[in-house]
Amino acid sequence: MSLRPVPARWFEIVVPRTSCVIALEALAATGEVELEMREGRQQSLRLDVMREQVAHYDKLTRRYQTWWPEPVFQRVGQEDLPPESVLDTALQHIEDWQVDADTSINTLESLRSQREECQFWREALTALHTAGIELSLLSRGEFLSVKCCCQLPEGSQPVYEDVLSLPFYTPTGACLLALVPGNREGVFMRGMSLAHAVCRDLPDWLQDVTDFEAQIAAREQAIAAEDAQYREQLADINQRHDMPSALGELERGKWLLQHVDNLPASAHLSWLTGWTTLENTEPLDKALEKAGVRGLVHFPPAPTDKSPPLRMRHSSWVRPFEVFTRALGIPGRDEADPSALLAVIVPLMFGYMFGDVGQGAVLAVAGLILQRRWPVARILVICGGAAVLFGALFGSVFSLENLLPPLWLHPLSDPLLLLEIPLIGGVLLLTLGIVINGFESRWRRPGGFAWVGDAGFLVIYWGLVGGFLNSGLFMLALLGLLVYLLGHAERGRMLASMLGALAHLIETTFQILINTLSFLRVGAFALAHAGLSSAVISLAETTGNRFGFVVILVIGNVLILAIEGLVVSIQTTRLVLFEFFVRFLQGTGRPFRPVPFPPSANRSDHVQKNS
Repeated sequence: MSLRPVPARWFEIVVPRTSCVIALEALAATGEVELEMREGRQQSLRLDVMREQVAHYDKLTRRYQTWWPEPVFQRVGQEDLPPESVLDTALQHIEDWQVDADTSINTLESLRSQREECQFWREALTALHTAGIELSLLSRGEFLSVKCCCQLPEGSQPVYEDVLSLPFYTPTGACLLALVPGNREGVFMRGMSLAHAVCRDLPDWLQDVTDFEAQIAAREQAIAAEDAQYREQLADINQRHDMPSALGELERGKWLLQHVDNLPASAHLSWLTGWTTLENTEPLDKALEKAGVRGLVHFPPAPTDKSPPLRMRHSSWVRPFEVFTRALGIPGRDEADPSALLAVIVPLMFGYMFGDVGQGAVLAVAGLILQRRWPVARILVICGGAAVLFGALFGSVFSLENLLPPLWLHPLSDPLLLLEIPLIGGVLLLTLGIVINGFESRWRRPGGFAWVGDAGFLVIYWGLVGGFLNSGLFMLALLGLLVYLLGHAERGRMLASMLGALAHLIETTFQILINTLSFLRVGAFALAHAGLSSAVISLAETTGNRFGFVVILVIGNVLILAIEGLVVSIQTTRLVLFEFFVRFLQGTGRPFRPVPFPPSANRSDHVQKNS
């Protein structure tokens, strides 16, 4: 178990210029590479040209994406072309496709509007018929035109003189049927436009309104046949212009520009540099080989002007507890990563405050269900298991204390002992924080004695805490004070340094003593949980019958799970972040951010490996 985050290693890869994009995709697909280009090379890829090409592609995407096939990420016959030339060829394919496809697309969009019109009239006429309107009256006369207006503003009902109107409703919203004289049509339409209503004339193809179902069905059948014909034409055009491959190349170029600002290159070679958490070059070599790229991979010393990113590597058991550490940031290179310790500390505190076999089991089951979607919910599984363990020690099952004899004690039977245990645990946890801070001092100054000051502070802390039990131990605190001042004098070798350290010591001592008392919260919430459970049982017993007892018991346990579960989670988080972490963790590290997966990558293997 490592208490330090893992620094990434610097890598440099040389590949042919014509293969640099494919190489970047292969590296990104590993999920183990963060790019950071090394400065100092005068030449680079023509990224400015590629940005203009991708901008043009984005413009075409907004218009035609609905009609494009899925991209295919296979480069065939272009292995010797630079990336900007590949994109230029792909754009030419799309522009040629546009010329041939526009007629088919315009027709297909018109057919889509006609299908929507058919659906509208089916709903409108069905609603009118259901409302008892005689549909034969809707036949068009010489001076009347039928208008159906849908999606009228809620609560408004426009009224016009010399216009016969009838509101009705369809599954898609409110509509208005209007018989409008020819000389009033302009006024009526302007009013509907201001009301943001969509108006439709009774279509010419709907000649017999009373038989609308058959006519609409026939109309839809003719539209479907024509639609299939033009879609077949469009598929042929897609194949003729090799659209899937062209779209794949442009998506690949778009991904590159999103994640690369500069890519050093010469006339024939490209240099890919950055960070990786891999131990050796073999996985990167295999990734390039699989992609068909010839490249030279090596791990030279990192540039002195660059700081390596850091990654926390843990087992699936510990990984959910990284959420506490990440709340303050990634630990720096000379800081400890406490995630593995939290996998023990957090469940112990949570279980102590929420000790109940039944309620803990419910939390564990909920965590098992939720972790499929949110992996961090695995914390509930572990903390729920801890609650089951302490529930067995306390003899509590769904707030009932007569089903299981306690393996240790009933919380309400010895409240003082229940408070003393977490207080001792708090002293041990804060001691651990001081020890970790001493190790960090040693990591920062391997040859120095800065850790001596932390050792002195630990002796002071134990002397003060022990002095409340035995006054003779207060002398131990004086010995710790001497060691502490000597340790800080070594850092500055000045009297002023010792005086400054003394002022800091006074503040820190008061702080850690208050932090120690904060751990009484653990025992207090354990008592509160036991008291609330006892209150639920007492209330259930007042019902005087079995059914009422069960109802109150169920409701009470639900409330305890909701309220106590939330409160205990907050208190656990507070004790970890503000009492324990404050001793040693600052979160000064730069997190390792691998390049996002390229559009051509299959992520399933990687996700399964890291789940």
